[in-house]
Amino acid sequence: MVLGESSVRSSTGSVWGGKRAGAGRPPKGDRAGVPHVTRPSLSKQHPVHVTLKLQKGLPNLRTRKLAGVLFRAFAKTAEQRRARVVHFSIQNNHLHLIVEAYGRQALSKAMQGLKIRIAKRLNLKLGNRKGPVFADRYHARALTTAIQVRRAVRYVLNNYRHHLGQSRALAPADWVDSFSSADHGNAFARLPNGRVPCAEFVFDTGPPVTPPRTWLLAFGWRRYGLIRVDELPGPRPA
Repeated sequence: MVLGESSVRSSTGSVWGGKRAGAGRPPKGDRAGVPHVTRPSLSKQHPVHVTLKLQKGLPNLRTRKLAGVLFRAFAKTAEQRRARVVHFSIQNNHLHLIVEAYGRQALSKAMQGLKIRIAKRLNLKLGNRKGPVFADRYHARALTTAIQVRRAVRYVLNNYRHHLGQSRALAPADWVDSFSSADHGNAFARLPNGRVPCAEFVFDTGPPVTPPRTWLLAFGWRRYGLIRVDELPGPRPA
């Protein structure tokens, strides 16, 4: 039984949001999301933790049918030069990404392109559905220190294990999330038996992520130790 499908039911950095398609007056009530604030500059040396939330009423993304669509969209984004996804996880109704970008504008364009690519593919897969897929502007936090980056990598890759723990549905000790980039990037420490952790199943796509190029994401955070598969993340890292 695949965790995340039918088996389960139940350091300071800068924050800003990316440009939203059809932007106009800020939404109110249920549509209100990330506030429209002045966005600070972004150094190409600092990775970014990005969260994308879906519209209410869309199906659970953690199925092979829909997650496969996202993996193919990520694989396409991996070809970009000025902004690249290095880690990600697919949750029921939102996405967590760790991205490297050559500045704020590059990040904004990359996220806008990714959102459009995912929306088109998801709507097609959902029987030519019409309408927006994402709820609001993306949320982004620059990661400026090695310990911030480690916490963010742990948070993204083990996020579903964290949710399982909250619902008291524990995953096996050697389990890693198939609906994430867990099989890419060599972020996990070896298991006690010496085996390299690997996901329960893989999607038939090209590489969905790009190797990191920033020192912080490629080397810096590893000084604090690789991520254990059973290492539960705390609240969203600050």
